[in-house]
This record gives sequence, structure tokens and C-alpha cells, in this order.
Amino acid sequence: MSIIKNLMRHMRYECGLPPRFPCHVCGRFFRRKDDLQRHIARIHGIMDGSAALLLAGDGIKQDE
Repeated sequence: MSIIKNLMRHMRYECGLPPRFPCHVCGRFFRRKDDLQRHIARIHGIMDGSAALLLAGDGIKQDE
């Protein structure tokens, strides 16, 4: 990803905004969905398909 795209993504989804993606296992919030997915896999040991089920129904519009 280019530097400009990274900056635009940061400005749109992260800069000055509260975290909006909750972990349905522990309740921790993340600003980006990919960070949440990485957390679920690393901390809770839940991989791919199961993580997708945890993310389903979170009420967040999926832009990425």
C-alpha cells in the first residue's frame, strides 16, 4: 500500500476516532478490523472461520 493510501486510511478510520471494533471474547476495542482479527487469532487462539463468526453481526459497516 502506498504512503498516501496509508495516510488516507489513517485519517478516515483512525485519526481522532474512538475504537469501534469490539472483541466479543474479552471486550477490548480496536480501531481497525484487521487489528481485531489479529488479536482474536493471537490472544484467543481462534483462527479464520471462527474469527469471522465472532465478527459477524457487530453492526459495523464493512468498508475495507
